[in-house]
Amino acid sequence: MRQFATKAVLLVLCACLAPPLHARSFFKGNFERPADIPASDGEAARFLTQATFGPTQADIDKVRTIGVSAWIDQQMLLPATRVLPYMLGLENVRRNHNRRMDRHLHSFMVAPDQLRQRMAFALSQIFVISSQHPGLINDNGAQQSGAYWDMLADAAFDSYAPLLQNVTYHVTMGKYLSHFRNRKAGPGHEPDENYAREIMQLFSVGLKELNIDGSPVLDTAGRPIPTYSQDAITDLAKVFTGFTFGNAGADINSGSFTYFGPMKCLEAEHDKTAKTVIGNSVLPAGRTCPEEVRRVVNLLSAHANTAPFIARRLIQRFTTSNPSRAYVRRVAEKFRDNGDGEYGDLGAVVRQILIDPEARQFPPPATFGKVREPLLQVTAILRAWPFQVPGVDANGSLPMAHNSVPVTQVPLSAPSVFNFYEPDHQPPGTLQAAGLYAPELQPIDEATIYDIANGMAHYGFSNYFGSGDTGAVRPYIRLDTLGALPDAQLIEDVNRRMLYGTMSPGMRAILAEMLPRLASGRERARSAILLTALSPEFAVQR
Repeated sequence: MRQFATKAVLLVLCACLAPPLHARSFFKGNFERPADIPASDGEAARFLTQATFGPTQADIDKVRTIGVSAWIDQQMLLPATRVLPYMLGLENVRRNHNRRMDRHLHSFMVAPDQLRQRMAFALSQIFVISSQHPGLINDNGAQQSGAYWDMLADAAFDSYAPLLQNVTYHVTMGKYLSHFRNRKAGPGHEPDENYAREIMQLFSVGLKELNIDGSPVLDTAGRPIPTYSQDAITDLAKVFTGFTFGNAGADINSGSFTYFGPMKCLEAEHDKTAKTVIGNSVLPAGRTCPEEVRRVVNLLSAHANTAPFIARRLIQRFTTSNPSRAYVRRVAEKFRDNGDGEYGDLGAVVRQILIDPEARQFPPPATFGKVREPLLQVTAILRAWPFQVPGVDANGSLPMAHNSVPVTQVPLSAPSVFNFYEPDHQPPGTLQAAGLYAPELQPIDEATIYDIANGMAHYGFSNYFGSGDTGAVRPYIRLDTLGALPDAQLIEDVNRRMLYGTMSPGMRAILAEMLPRLASGRERARSAILLTALSPEFAVQR
């Protein structure tokens, strides 16, 4: 298995690092807006690969019946599948991060609000918190993290500014970036600057001034212009003082660690001095904490950088690592005006990302796409086929066998505030030389690919846990019907369901040679799915 996985590593990296020689000329062309109803199952599956945790046959049929726009409309009306109520309903088991991951996996695989959950996943990689933080690693932190996810899911299609304010006040973010119990300056201490830095660098405006298409604004010497100074960070940190639990008393150190709602700000611990923040905007002395936070959120939201900055980040999470300037511009313009004069409409933004001509061109050009995130590989494999998931057990749990999931990407568990990977990561070699990005390759090496491959070989293909626990059920693909298909039909089903009709002749030939050698129908189906899942053609979402 290790030798097979090692070869898969080399194939994936070669495919990802192959130089897209005509990328620049390709993006200079014009696009014709395609028909709203996909012309084939493969085209519908590709759209659903971008918009969900993987296409199912039922969703393919639906998109081909009602069209892309109507499908998006229906998705945006669905309420969020929530995490915290599930965790609070558990009995006789710990309400920890394992239970939270069970809920996430179950939602990603079967919840109806696929686009909302996918948007929450994208937002969680911009407004990053992590269960690896010492203040969030315990059971209370797990439930606070669940509440944080629910906040992102609820706001998935709402306005950016209220979301940024809710992120600022959320106790989970307060703990993670240390403005929770952040006190005004006093003998021996100054306000913590973590949140002040990251709300600008990662959550809104970025480090350099941007044009509407995401290109850097240059000074007269041709150099990028910094968006803000260290002095702006220092003064902004004073805004985020006085925060504590929403159920705290007059003492900033009071309150219950089982509190999951927004923080409140104690005016006695809030810095009331005048402050000069981003864009040399002055906050007069004597303002209350809510007044200052609201003013800062509005300044950051309205900043010229925010629309292109957020647009590019979200495009990278849904469709392509290297969007053209024109693509970024179209999405950023939708951020600035949704068509009804509303600013920061995230629903309009994600709709533009998904219906944009650059995203909908089919077949996709070789220059378009992104490496699939590890979690999305796993969910897409199961959702592509008839599969079974466990029901709720006697304790209220959803036993999704999270510990055996072959991913290096547990939601809300990134190794740093910079997410699992940075948006501008360029692997050394041909991609870097071409000025292109592959964020998802940053944490990937031969060891992690082997772990993912080994996990895929087991997860989803059996309902047996091991260790004698034969009564437990975990997610698995129903292989019997698939294994009864003739070789040619099985290959075509794999092509349509997993590669949206873009399987190369070489891949088809490999499967056609392998399948007749396998006697068992289940083994034929399992091998066809697994080999395709480990191929570069599946690893790179086009």
